[in-house]
Amino acid sequence: QGVPRRPVLPDQRDPRLAFAAHDPASGVVGMAHFVLPDSTATTREVTPARFCDTGVPLMLRELERAGADLKKTSFRIAGGAHMTIARGFETKLNIGERNIEATKAKAVEVGIRFRGEDVGGAHGRTVRLSAATGKVTISNVGGATYEL
Repeated sequence: QGVPRRPVLPDQRDPRLAFAAHDPASGVVGMAHFVLPDSTATTREVTPARFCDTGVPLMLRELERAGADLKKTSFRIAGGAHMTIARGFETKLNIGERNIEATKAKAVEVGIRFRGEDVGGAHGRTVRLSAATGKVTISNVGGATYEL
């Protein structure tokens, strides 16, 4: 169906938020990594997939284009850690929390629910999505690995 079938899709650590989807009926999977919450906060040309507000609808369109039935698709989010960039900027930027809030707000707007989530906190995560099974695996930096 034109969707590359790799055994494991990319992973991430830091304030980015992973948005994973799996339609078991069609076998379509997808994962996006949102870097920032709001595409309108910049005057530069944007890549829609990098932002929560534009990335969620973009991924939903791509999933449908690949043959997924969004009503049968499971959605999960993980990441959005509160990572200290520099002393004094912790509460001003808080990109991880803003990514979580923006993605959840867009999900409500477009009518999807998350089947699982592991978000926030102060630890980075590696998020993996199996293209073969649709399973989302989380590995906490310096910690446990588990299925979401």
